[in-house]
Amino acid sequence: MKRILFISIEGCLYISFLWMDLFGNGMGAISNKVKYISILVCFFYVLTALEKEGEERDLILLKWAMFFTLLSDTFLLLVKNMGLGVSSFVVVQLIYRFRLRKYSCFDRKGFSSLGVAVAILLVLFVLGVQVDYVLCIAVFYFVLFVSNVFYGMTHPVGRMFQIGLFLYFLCDINVALYNLASYVTLSSMAGEMIYEISSIAIWLFYLPGQVCLACSVKRGK
Repeated sequence: MKRILFISIEGCLYISFLWMDLFGNGMGAISNKVKYISILVCFFYVLTALEKEGEERDLILLKWAMFFTLLSDTFLLLVKNMGLGVSSFVVVQLIYRFRLRKYSCFDRKGFSSLGVAVAILLVLFVLGVQVDYVLCIAVFYFVLFVSNVFYGMTHPVGRMFQIGLFLYFLCDINVALYNLASYVTLSSMAGEMIYEISSIAIWLFYLPGQVCLACSVKRGK
């Protein structure tokens, strides 16, 4: 019953902000507040879960992941600080990596992700792309996320967790497209088209992904 109520509330919020994004000219500020509330609801849903509803350690990790997700959206939606927002999302992915790999993320593949991120940044620098703090942390975040998604899709980690990670990943692809013009020169027509599509697609995938992740706690025995 609790899960049905949770999904129903999120469904109403989802329809509300999508309608505002598509048809509510000048309602962007209100839409952002509704989006923030939807993530706040995800956090409280996980926060109020009882230990008997899931494995204790898995539930604790999910609560921390949702806390840092909410913190990230606080920085991005309310404070408008991209650097802090992406940095907080890195913590989210590290927690999910810890959860995916059965509570161990200190392995050679973890260092490999860092190496791949450095290599990508070096290539971008050689190509003349302006490499700043936000891009550095975003590239590391993206490589870490790709690693998590690949691992999640190739190992038995739970269907809801897999779906949640995949939708979340689709969201972040659109985040990258949304910010592409800041680092790559695009024609006005291409830039506008990418902006219009990605600005809607980000939250089209993001909230369903977070709802699936919030419902992904491993059941207790």
